[in-house]
Amino acid sequence: MTTLTARRTVGWHTVDLGAVDAEGNPVVAYVPPLEDPGTPTKVFGWGSAQAEEPEIGRVIHDLDLFVPADVTGQPQDVVDLPEGQYEVVGHPLDWTNGPFDYAPGKVVQLKRVEG
Repeated sequence: MTTLTARRTVGWHTVDLGAVDAEGNPVVAYVPPLEDPGTPTKVFGWGSAQAEEPEIGRVIHDLDLFVPADVTGQPQDVVDLPEGQYEVVGHPLDWTNGPFDYAPGKVVQLKRVEG
């Protein structure tokens, strides 16, 4: 079986779905916090960002992150790339159940909105 080597490293911030504020209200929090470097995570690489420029003055960057099968992720996680922080959209696409005993890994879809 052919294996791939994850040679690039990104920072990963996991959303804490159980986080609450001092009054017990749900809040969005990340481990580690977004202002700190993310947890180092080995990946295969990522594709070029596709940018859209709607008339409302925003730029939306979408790209795919190629990860080994053991990388887990969930919607709202945040990934540090050289271009900035991207939010995980949906659950990873699992390509580990293909034919011919070949399990290359997963694809994590990322998005960043500016403006």
